[in-house]
Amino acid sequence: MAGRNRGEAMRKTKSRVPMLLITLLLGSLITWAPPVAAAGESSEDAELQAQSIGAFFDGVTETTTVQWSNIVTVNYPLMLQMQESRYLVYRHNAPLNESVVANLNPWANVSMCPAINPGDCSGLSFQETYPLPAGTNGTYYYAIVSYFENNDDSDANNDYEYTLDGITYSPSHVGNYIHGEANVTEGVIELTNEITAPFFVQANYVESLSVTDISWVNLNTIVPDSLPEIGESAYEINVYRHLTEATRNSWATMAKVQIAQLSAGETSFRYTVPADTDIDVYYSVTYLYLGYEDVRFLGTNSLDNFIQEDNVAPGSVLDVTASFEAEPAGGTGNTTITWTDLESESNETYHIWRSGSPINDTSNAGVEMIGVASDEDGSYMHEVERGMLGLAYYAVTASDPNGNHNSIITESTNAVAEDTFTPWVAEPTNVYAEYLGGGQTTITWTDQLGVEGEQYHVWRSSVRLTSLSNLELVAEIVATVPDSVETVTIDIEDDVDEPSFYCVSSLARYSLSSQPYEDLRFFQNCWGPIDEDTRSPDLAFLQDAYMTQQAGEMVTLLRWVNSMSESGETYQVWMCETDPFDGNETVMSGDVMLDDRWVPILDPVLALYNNQPDFARTVPLSDNLDKQTWYAVTMTDQYGNANTQFSMSMNARSVVEDTTPPELIIEVVETESGEVVNALRAGDYQLRIYSNEPLSEYPILDLTTSDYLEDEFGMVLSGEFFTERGSIVRAQPLQGSVANAYRFNFEITDAMQNADIHAIITISDISQNQVAIDILGWSIDSSSPTIEVYAPSPDSLYLYGEQIHVYGAVSDDVGIAAVEIKFRYYENNLMRETEWTAVSDLTTHSTDTNTIVFELWEPASTFHDLGDNQRVYIRVIDTSGNEKEWNTQFTVDNCVRTILDYESACVGQSVFEPEDEAEVAEESYYEGVYLMIYILAGINIILLILTMMSVLMSSGDGKKKKGGDEDDEDDWMREFMGGGDSDAGSPDDVRNDMASLSEGTTERVEEDDPFAKSEGRDRKRRDKKKSSTKEVEEVEEDSDSDDDGDDEFDDEDDWDDDSGPKKKAVRKTVKRKAVKRRK
Repeated sequence: MAGRNRGEAMRKTKSRVPMLLITLLLGSLITWAPPVAAAGESSEDAELQAQSIGAFFDGVTETTTVQWSNIVTVNYPLMLQMQESRYLVYRHNAPLNESVVANLNPWANVSMCPAINPGDCSGLSFQETYPLPAGTNGTYYYAIVSYFENNDDSDANNDYEYTLDGITYSPSHVGNYIHGEANVTEGVIELTNEITAPFFVQANYVESLSVTDISWVNLNTIVPDSLPEIGESAYEINVYRHLTEATRNSWATMAKVQIAQLSAGETSFRYTVPADTDIDVYYSVTYLYLGYEDVRFLGTNSLDNFIQEDNVAPGSVLDVTASFEAEPAGGTGNTTITWTDLESESNETYHIWRSGSPINDTSNAGVEMIGVASDEDGSYMHEVERGMLGLAYYAVTASDPNGNHNSIITESTNAVAEDTFTPWVAEPTNVYAEYLGGGQTTITWTDQLGVEGEQYHVWRSSVRLTSLSNLELVAEIVATVPDSVETVTIDIEDDVDEPSFYCVSSLARYSLSSQPYEDLRFFQNCWGPIDEDTRSPDLAFLQDAYMTQQAGEMVTLLRWVNSMSESGETYQVWMCETDPFDGNETVMSGDVMLDDRWVPILDPVLALYNNQPDFARTVPLSDNLDKQTWYAVTMTDQYGNANTQFSMSMNARSVVEDTTPPELIIEVVETESGEVVNALRAGDYQLRIYSNEPLSEYPILDLTTSDYLEDEFGMVLSGEFFTERGSIVRAQPLQGSVANAYRFNFEITDAMQNADIHAIITISDISQNQVAIDILGWSIDSSSPTIEVYAPSPDSLYLYGEQIHVYGAVSDDVGIAAVEIKFRYYENNLMRETEWTAVSDLTTHSTDTNTIVFELWEPASTFHDLGDNQRVYIRVIDTSGNEKEWNTQFTVDNCVRTILDYESACVGQSVFEPEDEAEVAEESYYEGVYLMIYILAGINIILLILTMMSVLMSSGDGKKKKGGDEDDEDDWMREFMGGGDSDAGSPDDVRNDMASLSEGTTERVEEDDPFAKSEGRDRKRRDKKKSSTKEVEEVEEDSDSDDDGDDEFDDEDDWDDDSGPKKKAVRKTVKRKAVKRRK
């Protein structure tokens, strides 16, 4: 399958690839290295040292250029000497001196003064470029030696001198080299790439198809894993065609045509040569890898010799003539045909044609080719067979070495009289045998001349018959045919695959002889051998069957081997969409003709030649497939013998055809707890991706917030990003036993604004089905929710039969997940606590969707102990897991009181007496507690007056305002505070409950005066107030006053302290007569 060795996102390479990448990066930086020049003492002019030497490394062309100049002089003899001298340029990986240079070979030999005029020698500049080899990485040094060409003998004498104006001059130096002046002393840093190109490029022009087959050996074949073949960094193969030889110096400027760009791993390409082409061409193959194309041609990735591509046929052959000359002694004769050679062709071949009628087309019946001649022959001699008596016509055509044949006949010879009748051999001629296939062979011949009524015997043999053959042992007569038929077809037995010879003899009467005569010398009446094949061919070998992608479409690629044992065979592809072996592992083969589940697909493939190693065909696939399909390739040889067997070890393969993109399950898990979350608060999280099938590479992620925005320059305008911008970020495998699972860790901070997580996930399965999933979710919530409770409060008092109304609102900037309530209370002096209970009565506020009103009713009878030892806890949890908790205490009075004996008691329970208080010193009426009472009484009177004035002023005309947002707000608050329009908890409801419990009890008495004992006075009871309305107003006034200064945790310190007196909470909602009590 496509992913059998390619399931990885990118195949890891060995050390060669990283080195190549480093080389490419450095090469791109070192476009032109700084020049390095010589530094040292100057020399005398007579030494002719090179001046101003400099070396420059070019990282683009990977060459080093050396520049220098001649000495500047007006000394004419020196200039003459320059014309006879040369510069030798050396390169070495260590500093150069005279002894080092003596052991080196120069890479350049330059005339010191190539100019004809000696005056042009002074100060002449030079430049030589050294093409660096592949893989160069180091510092190199360059030097130039001045060399007198005429002083190269072994005696070291000065053999060179010249005379000028009667003065003889002789050079004072033979070979000059001065260190520090004519060399580069600091060295040149040279860095080149390794060879990044294919090897052994070959090209072969196929004349019969007018195509050129180019082949090569990839670098990965020689050095495995040198370059990646899959993924975004996979190399590409470029194929070029050009008319001149490619070199690193000429490539940039030479004319060339890129004829193909192939995928990595390809090893051949077939180029169709355009019509009317007759040129010599070269081919080059290069790699394009990470933007780098190695065109240095340091290996064998370009043809050294051109190939000829010629599909233009030669012109017509002219001046064709023929003449016959008999040879009576042998009973034969010779016809000589002549023509004029074609000057426009070379190494052409001439085809000679013969017919009994004028020739205007070589394909006409009766026209036969009798021979061929080479270039420059100009003539051909044809031996006319015995028994010929008549006229013959001849023509000549030409073909070039590439097989281009011009079959057009512009002129043929005149009729030529040919007579070879006497004497002749009594045999038929033109015997020909051809195996037709299907177990039949046809034999044809031309009847013998000069006789009538003869019979012909057809002989079949495994050897060529001669006059010495024992016919009874080696041959058999397979047919007897009368005259004028000249053909017969015979049947061949089954399971035969061998060459056969066929001969035809004539049995006839000659002159007046009464006995027929059959000439069995077999001179000219045999044909063979021919292959007769009635044996089924071998099974085809289906080499590859896998799913891949071509031109953006998914296909199944089938590749099978071209059988070298057959020629002209036909291949048929079959498909079976079920298991042809039915899951039986012991069954290895079957027959496609006997199993109707196999159906033929695609057109048959005809293998005309054996020069093609294999065949490949593709089966298009539709979308959303996920199945296993079996494919088989059967072979029928050129004679019609078919082998329709299929075998899983040879010609049958199964392919998983999957064109369905993978499906994902995506979730976010809090790293610390490991819980799956839908909303996110500050902390570490892990995005987990679960695929329903294996992936070919790790998922590519783009993770941001939903409000993320950046401009065209990449500047972040808003939002947050979790994956690096401008690069590919992949999820990593999730550790554990879960297959096909991936993870990506990210962090949410308190500084992040509320938004959703926006994830784009790109995946590709092993069948190369790719899909990009765009998902939005997982709200970011780093803020805790808020709680606003309207009831109960620390001043709330609930009587027997009443319902404790827990009432409030919660809000969150993202969403509320749950509201929970629990109670803590005392029973028989033991503290009890309920479980957290989720509130089901939740209502979304009409104007604020992030606010939820909650409500819960709990009977007061649930709590048994008296007093304010009860406490309610409220907890709200938002969708991100942020929690907020609130609590307050409240009072429950679950006793039914009597006044029979002026004592407080609970029916069915023990009498609760207040504890004895410690004796205290009697205080004056104007100090201590009494003074505080006077002050509080004054404050209460003032508050009562203000309250009454407020009520009178607010009553106005007794009409309510209608409409407006303010009334709506008041109604909403009234609904929260009073429970809406419900009558539950109303004064009448309370009174009815009290009446049902105690008919004789009509009023409640207050608790004892806490100050009575301290004053030494008997406890007294105060009369209840007569006006219930006034009492209600007073109670509500006190309640308002207490609420203003109350804190929800003011009584926290008194929760467990029941020893001291406690202030009783005043009820707000039940309007009834009540008395103030002290403990």
